[in-house]
Amino acid sequence: MDVAITLFMVVGLFIFTIGVIGLLRFPDFYSRLHAAGKSDSLGAILVIIAVALYNLQEFNFANVLVSIKIMLIAVFIFMASPTATHALTKTAMVIGGDPLGEREGEKMIWAIDLFILLMVVICAIAAISVKDLLSATVIFGVYSFLMCLLWAEMGAVDVAFTEATVGAGISTVLFIAAILHTSRRSKD
Repeated sequence: MDVAITLFMVVGLFIFTIGVIGLLRFPDFYSRLHAAGKSDSLGAILVIIAVALYNLQEFNFANVLVSIKIMLIAVFIFMASPTATHALTKTAMVIGGDPLGEREGEKMIWAIDLFILLMVVICAIAAISVKDLLSATVIFGVYSFLMCLLWAEMGAVDVAFTEATVGAGISTVLFIAAILHTSRRSKD
């Protein structure tokens, strides 16, 4: 069971990291939104599955109910993230977003982007190594906040606001609420 939990967690964090690299490397708003939408959804679902499996290590009825609640969070993210991505893309097209690339004056500041990428990698390593679920949840909240900073730095304030409210806000609160009904520490 520990191998499966670790595998889901590592693959989820790897997909998050690939999404950040896509955000840094893709040329325009639409392709960056694609990278963020796909990697955020899949990475979050894999991490949530890992948390649900971790909760089931002590198998009883209460833990099964909590794991079902955790999986309902995954269903919510699975439905909400693509819907939000579609709405943002449609809004950008309606207001005349430039799909061909960045305009002059909107160039990314690479030193800040590389620092944020480094911090995301540090968050991934910390989330893998920490055994306290509450600490892991806070680290994932920090990850979402870093993604919010990255979006704001790229000039996509609406996406940054969405990431701050859904990623760093609502998801973190739901994770903390689920953790309050479970044991916080690993048995090993």
